[in-house]
Amino acid sequence: MSDLDRSRLAIVIPAYNEADTIQAVVESVAHLGQVFAVDDASTDDTPLLAEEAGAIVVRKACNQGYDAALEAGFEAASLSDALAVITMDADGQHRFADVEKISQQLLEGHELVLGVRESKARLAERIFAAVLYARWRIRDPLSGLKGYSMRLYRKEGFFDQRRSTGTELMVRALRRGVKARQIPITVMPRISEKPRFGSTLRANLGILGSLMRVLPLVLRS
Repeated sequence: MSDLDRSRLAIVIPAYNEADTIQAVVESVAHLGQVFAVDDASTDDTPLLAEEAGAIVVRKACNQGYDAALEAGFEAASLSDALAVITMDADGQHRFADVEKISQQLLEGHELVLGVRESKARLAERIFAAVLYARWRIRDPLSGLKGYSMRLYRKEGFFDQRRSTGTELMVRALRRGVKARQIPITVMPRISEKPRFGSTLRANLGILGSLMRVLPLVLRS
């Protein structure tokens, strides 16, 4: 890809009840490419505000969670002429400057670009990271800000089948020898009081469950 191909970049934003932030998030990145906001059956004005901000809204009839929302976003992007996809969160924690860094790496030809946060809030996140660091030197597998060549998605035919908290396509690409470009990012304070992974106990259990489901792929030679 080159600088002339920005129109072929898609940005997938899973969103559930993010009316406080979704409009500003979409507007901040809309000029980088086509934004696909996946409304995971929100009960507030999230889909309306995303659409008003310029996003194509992918509406889900029932709430199915983070991985299913990303899957729907990738499927929608694959039906466009997108050559690469950036995933980012809807809660306003990702800075535009960091999304721009990810997009530039994709435009320069990197197939897998991972945002790396300064710190990880939960013990389970650190365990997950330690496992992938030991195998592939991946420092922050659970960062919500990532970039993928659409070729990686088409190679597998799906984004996630294991409820992997957004990691399965990355792991499958790494297993095939794709080199990851890791970019330091800064996470902004959360505007919403609703944490992305839920309560501390629930979040840690959920993340460890995701690790167990993706671990066979990590360990398989």
